[in-house]
Amino acid sequence: QTYNTLPITHLHMQQILLFVYNVMYNPNQMPEVFRDYFIVNNLIHNYETRSQNKLHLHSINSLYGSRSLRFKGCSLFNKLPLSLQGHMPTSQFKVELKDFLSEEGLNSFQ
Repeated sequence: QTYNTLPITHLHMQQILLFVYNVMYNPNQMPEVFRDYFIVNNLIHNYETRSQNKLHLHSINSLYGSRSLRFKGCSLFNKLPLSLQGHMPTSQFKVELKDFLSEEGLNSFQ
């Protein structure tokens, strides 16, 4: 018998990416402490770069920092295809994200 679920590592990524998506596009539904948790690069500097529309990656100094929700969320979200990074209904994002993770999996994040 097969179930239509993702492996544990993919489920972990899915939950992180769903959190980032909700902070970015549904900030009023999130606790106030998270509303400025993720910042787009073009809000930090005024010049054009290739990554101006990506989430800003804060500098880290340790392996512990690379596992933080802020860093991992930004880095995973920046690796999503542009079609998934845009605003859409949350239910549609969930379906498309699950399809993407089941097709591409970890290969797209390395």
